[in-house]
Amino acid sequence: MDDHFRESAVLTFLAYHLSNYSKACADCFVEKLFRLQDSFYS
Repeated sequence: MDDHFRESAVLTFLAYHLSNYSKACADCFVEKLFRLQDSFYS
């Protein structure tokens, strides 16, 4: 029971941080994409 509780807590923690991280990552990706296009077309 204890392990199960700890596991679900860890999963909740990971899911929360992954959603924040993926949002930041998406912003990063878009920025890199634009920068790549700029260097491509200049």
